[in-house]
Parts: sequence; C-alpha cells; structure tokens
Amino acid sequence: MNRGSIIRGMVIAAMIFMTGVLGACRQKAAPERSGKSVDQDQGKLPGDGQSQNVTIETKGRTIEIMGAVEGWPKEIPAEVPEFSYGKVRRVTRTQTPEGQSWDLVIEKVREHAIRDYEVMLKANGFQTTSMIVSGKDGERGSVTGEKGAITIVLISTDGSCSLSVILKQ
Repeated sequence: MNRGSIIRGMVIAAMIFMTGVLGACRQKAAPERSGKSVDQDQGKLPGDGQSQNVTIETKGRTIEIMGAVEGWPKEIPAEVPEFSYGKVRRVTRTQTPEGQSWDLVIEKVREHAIRDYEVMLKANGFQTTSMIVSGKDGERGSVTGEKGAITIVLISTDGSCSLSVILKQ
C-alpha cells in the first residue's frame, strides 16, 4: 500500500465514524420545553431567533459551526458540484494553516444520490473512488473525489449523509 492509499483509507474511516456519531446525536430525545406557549410568554422561547453559529478560535485554527443553514455554502469553491439531492442541515467550516474544509450534514437524501453525485464529480474532472452497496433499505456507501488541491468525501446511509470538502493550501 502506498501512502496515498493509507491516507485515503483513514479519511474514509474517519468520515464513517463521524456519520455514525452524527446519526447517534440525531436520535437523542428532544429537550423538554416549558408548558407555556410563545403567546403566553409574549416573547420568544430560549434559543428562538438567536444565532445558532459557534466559532472556536485557537492557535492558527478557526472552527465555525453553522446551525442555521440556508442551502449550499457560497464559500465552497465553484469547481465543487453542489450536492442537490437532499437538505443541508448543518455546516462546520474549519480553517487551518494547511487549508480549509467544510463538513456538511445532509438529510432527506433521495435514492441513488451517491451514484448520481459520483457522475457529477467525474463530469467536473474529479478522479473518484467509491464503495456503494445496494440493499432493501436503499443505497449506502461513500464516494471520494480528488482534483488538484480539492478533496471531496461523501458518506451516505439511511437517507442522510455527510459531505466533506477539503481545500489544501
């Protein structure tokens, strides 16, 4: 195995792990709210209308978690085809001296989205590798695309997926 294959395998394993963690987070019970409605309080419930973004800055690194997302992030390079096969729910943007990345959590992913996105990547000049498994519950799997300084990793299962766009400096 060469070094590139090992790194690619580690990236895919990490994304599979993150998909499992994010999927588990979705299964938590919703926090209880008080019995009062918005009208009774004559205001907003805690968290309503407030920014859902969190920014963490450390030495040379910035991580921004965007909770209130309106579609595909405009900051993602134009060479990356938009994933339009589901609803973008959350975006985490990371900036380091080595480059930057966007990690998207996408829900309500339609059937055959993995294969269709791989076709889009190839049409846009990306070299792809994929592992797609079809079953009675639909398709699951991953697609990795590489083109110059851009790497894309898509992992999909059970109607949701995580998509990472990595831009190396």
